[in-house]
Amino acid sequence: MEAQAVVWTGPREVQVQSIEIEPPESGEILIEHAISLVSPGTEAEWLASPESHIVLGTTFPFVPGYSRVGRIVEVGEGVSGWNVGDRVVAPFDRLGRPLGAHATHSVARAADVDEIPESVSFEQAAFFLLGQTAGFVVALADVQPGDAVAIVGQGPIGNLAVQFAREAQAARIVALDLVESRRGMARAAGATDALDPTDDEALSHLLEESGGITKTIDLSGSPRGTDLAIRLAGPLGTVILSTGFGGRMELDYGAIFVKGLHLIGGFVNSRPALARSATQDYLRLLSEGRLNVSSLVSPAFPPAQAPAVFSRVLERDRSLVAPLFDWREA
Repeated sequence: MEAQAVVWTGPREVQVQSIEIEPPESGEILIEHAISLVSPGTEAEWLASPESHIVLGTTFPFVPGYSRVGRIVEVGEGVSGWNVGDRVVAPFDRLGRPLGAHATHSVARAADVDEIPESVSFEQAAFFLLGQTAGFVVALADVQPGDAVAIVGQGPIGNLAVQFAREAQAARIVALDLVESRRGMARAAGATDALDPTDDEALSHLLEESGGITKTIDLSGSPRGTDLAIRLAGPLGTVILSTGFGGRMELDYGAIFVKGLHLIGGFVNSRPALARSATQDYLRLLSEGRLNVSSLVSPAFPPAQAPAVFSRVLERDRSLVAPLFDWREA
C-alpha cells in the first residue's frame, strides 16, 4: 500500500514523500498512525550526520521516528490478542528498529506493542517513550519512600522523572535546569526544590544542609550535567547516567572514589524488560490521573510542515519541547 512519510534523504535534508508499505506478515500488525512525536535531542543528532545513526542499522534515506500511536488496521497470521480498531503504541518497526513512526502507516511486531487505555488520548500516549525513560531511570535508581532525589535536566523526560519520583514517595525532589520556565514546570510537577545549575551559592547551600543527595539522575544531555550529578551525590549515593553522549567524558574520579558512589548506565535498551515495564507504568499512571503531561503537549503540526519543524529542531529551538505530527491531517 502507499503511505505518506517524512523521509530524511541525507544529512539535514527532509522531505515528505509517498512510500510503499508491505502488508503485515506472520506475527505482525499494520498500524494507521494518529500521532508521532519528535524527540528533539536524539533526532537532531541522527539527522545532522550520516554516522550518528549507524547503530540503527540504516543509512540515508530512511523514515525516522520511534514514538508512534494509532489504530490497528490489519492483523497478520498467528497474531492473537489484538484486533482491528485497537488503539496501540509501538516503539519499533517490523525489524525491531526505532524507525518509521513519522508516516501515515507502519508495520510492527505484535509482541512489541502496548494498548492505550481508554481514558488516555493519542496526544498523551505519544509521550510513552519519554515516559518510559523517565520511569526507567527512577526505577533504576531504586527510589524509595523517604529518599532525596536530584534530577539534572528538566526537559520532558526530566519533568516526567519528577512525577515518577513523586509517585515513588521520594521525600525530597531537587530539579535542576538552566531555563526558568522549566524549573517552574518542575515545581508544578512535584519538585520540592528547583535550582539553576549555574547558581553555585544555591548548590553549595544544598550540599551543606543535606549532606548530599541519596539518588541523582542526569538527563541533561551534557558532560556538565553529568559532573553536577556526581557533585550533588552524597556518600554511598547512586548516580544514574542517562545523558545520551557518545564518546569519552572526563569525570571527577576523586569524588566518585572518596564518596563511594554507585554509577549506573541508564540506557533504556540495556534492560528491555525494565523498559517495557516502565512504558506500561506510564500508560497506567496516565489512565489513573497520577501523571500529567498537559504542560508538555502542544498543538500538533501537519506533516507537510516537517521540513520546517526539523529545521527548528536542528537549530535547537527550545520553544519546541516535543513536537507532534498529526497524521490524521496527511
